[in-house]
Amino acid sequence: MTEFELTSIIQEVNAQYAGPYGPVLTISFAVIVATHYFLSATRYLLRWTVFLLYSIGMLTFISLFLQGANLKSRALYALNEIPPLERSPFAQSLVDFSHHWLFTATGVIFNVSLWAVWLATAAMLFFWKRTDVTP
Repeated sequence: MTEFELTSIIQEVNAQYAGPYGPVLTISFAVIVATHYFLSATRYLLRWTVFLLYSIGMLTFISLFLQGANLKSRALYALNEIPPLERSPFAQSLVDFSHHWLFTATGVIFNVSLWAVWLATAAMLFFWKRTDVTP
């Protein structure tokens, strides 16, 4: 593959991360709101059903993100294999940045945030008790 194709793959994966991330958070907060107003008073069978359907969707998104991360890491590896004298300045800066702590931290935060939202939704569904406060 050419350098242009490899950098295009890396940029496409980053764009694919940004696209569905907002809807994933929106759906997660919708489940939390539904828990607060409706599901807190229901039986566990309905809660488990909602959580199972929600989990299927979340795990689908997480698997797509992991698939993209795998493509990105392979493209970065292939880009790194191009001799430094043959790389463009942009490709060289991309390779340099891939070894930076910020690159790793961004990946970890992105991954942990999806799992944290999933776990928080589970905690809200099964362990949170609604207390009605009357003014």
